[in-house]
Amino acid sequence: MIGTSARPARRPDSAVWPGGVHWAALGVAPRWKDQETGDCAAVLSPVLGPATASEPYRRYPAVARQRGETALVVACTGAGERRHNVFSGTVAPGIHLPDRYGSVSANLLPAGASPELADGLDHAEHDLGTRLLNRPPDTWFRLTYRKESGSSRPGVTRMWPPPGERELRPILVDGLGAPVAGVWMLAGGSSRWFVVPHGTDQRLLVEWLVQHALPAYVPGALTRVRSPLVRDPAFATDAEARLVETIAEEQRAHERRQTELQQQLDALRAVADPLRYGLLFGTARPLKDAVHDVLVAAGAAVTRLDDVYGIKSADLLAEYGGCRILIEVKSANNRPPQTLPDKLLKHLNTWL
Repeated sequence: MIGTSARPARRPDSAVWPGGVHWAALGVAPRWKDQETGDCAAVLSPVLGPATASEPYRRYPAVARQRGETALVVACTGAGERRHNVFSGTVAPGIHLPDRYGSVSANLLPAGASPELADGLDHAEHDLGTRLLNRPPDTWFRLTYRKESGSSRPGVTRMWPPPGERELRPILVDGLGAPVAGVWMLAGGSSRWFVVPHGTDQRLLVEWLVQHALPAYVPGALTRVRSPLVRDPAFATDAEARLVETIAEEQRAHERRQTELQQQLDALRAVADPLRYGLLFGTARPLKDAVHDVLVAAGAAVTRLDDVYGIKSADLLAEYGGCRILIEVKSANNRPPQTLPDKLLKHLNTWL
């Protein structure tokens, strides 16, 4: 729990809070076991998801609901013993959501997975995703939201909540588009659970909570403690509001421009990649074709001598700027063989 007052709290157990987070320096006061949690601004669960049936957690969202605030949770998933089965692959411990809303499971991704930012993120979500990409955990997990099964009457099975009513929205996705970090929300935004991989830098999460998540989702908590980080739009001056909108528009324009440039780069690579591949790894006819295409792209007029005169000597005749050059195309895995100079003599004997 991250509290909203400056009352002293016990120091965390180093085994539970790796790295020794310096709470005061980050502008927060934590709550531990047997302490009041109703005045907390958020829940940070760095090992497993919070025990939603326990009294400390139940008091936090209940009081937040009375204040009309969003219950904000950051839960790490994937810590603990992993198991393997033929249906789900390697599964790590997930997190349990409150009430009957189900759970989020975690499947281990292969080493070297490279997540990307999902589309449609708000400012705080975008910042969290960027921080995770800049300081990634040791392991990524594919996240799956599993709804709890129930029955409305004997013999009839239904899902709770109804399909589509509550979803895990991705913040980062893997190469297949599956979420590896995301946010689970209740209707109306009364609760937001940000799910990130176990092993995420705890300082990163606390800094993000204080600097971005609380101003965006729970500004009332900052108001209660007279925090200088209060960013409630209702308190902004006209000049501030205009500048905020300008910054947002600049960011959108930058993202649009970046998308356009990436599309141009992809188009250029689509042309250049086959040539590069042929020159680097081709042999026989594919290598000759790659050399031919490169010379043509450079403006030379190229004749395939094998097609005109049969296989005698030399593969290509290139004409450029009044010069004519015979080209023999050869490939070698390691050092070129010492017999290659003999090919030049063969050219002389054949064509002169």
